[in-house]
Amino acid sequence: MHKLHHVMEAGAGSVLLMGATALSLWLANNAATSGAWVSVWDQTIGPAIGGHQLSIRGWINEAVMAVFFFVVGMEIKRECLEGSLKSIKSALLPCIAALGGMIVPMMIYIALNISSPLGVMSGWAVPMATDIAFAMGVINFFKAKLPPAVPAFLLTLATVDDLGAIAVSK
Repeated sequence: MHKLHHVMEAGAGSVLLMGATALSLWLANNAATSGAWVSVWDQTIGPAIGGHQLSIRGWINEAVMAVFFFVVGMEIKRECLEGSLKSIKSALLPCIAALGGMIVPMMIYIALNISSPLGVMSGWAVPMATDIAFAMGVINFFKAKLPPAVPAFLLTLATVDDLGAIAVSK
């Protein structure tokens, strides 16, 4: 009972994220549920403005992710003003780590696909982005057992990594 209370207290959001991901992967890859599950994401909901209405996928991509990245940005701002990223010297390490985290997966992708058909190489930028939501979900679950600088380091690394991926994909 004590362990369950700790899980609910320390990382309920992390557990929910991982559980929802596992369930969604199972539903999407199960032959009996795949078609119905994938079509759920294309259902439109909410107000129709100018003949345009967002799908569930659209609401998540446009609204929920905007809020998520706003919260992440506020956390990074707090770390820069009063936390472990206060100085350029301390912020440099996660930025360098993010650069390595972008270049190494990209090089592995290129090495594995260099002899593939031409269109495959256009995906070289895909493996370079860290999924910040999952990274923060995992780190939040273990946050109480980690030094305070670790979440800030990972948050900065994942954000710089995502910004790098956005920059090269445009």
